[in-house]
Amino acid sequence: MKLWIVRFVPKAGSCPIDAAFHSEERARTQFDAIYIELGPIRICDDFGIEQIIDPTAYSVILTNTDSGAAVQRALHDANRDAAQTYGLMMKTPAPGSTVQ
Repeated sequence: MKLWIVRFVPKAGSCPIDAAFHSEERARTQFDAIYIELGPIRICDDFGIEQIIDPTAYSVILTNTDSGAAVQRALHDANRDAAQTYGLMMKTPAPGSTVQ
């Protein structure tokens, strides 16, 4: 299952706010509507989470779970390659370790 996410990343602060949708069309409709409004907006995602957000305080991103997973996989692979380059890989797991 792929979910589409309208993510509000605060310009000041650290906790993004997400609205999740089952379809790209519904997510894009909400994403596009953000810039039509001139003040705080009310957004309700496909899971019934309703929020009132002032978009001027956020950067707004449209993404999906497939993209997020692909980025995390690429980051994991890049970190593994860097660790190997700099000799930071564990030679053998410690006894009782759950590290694979």
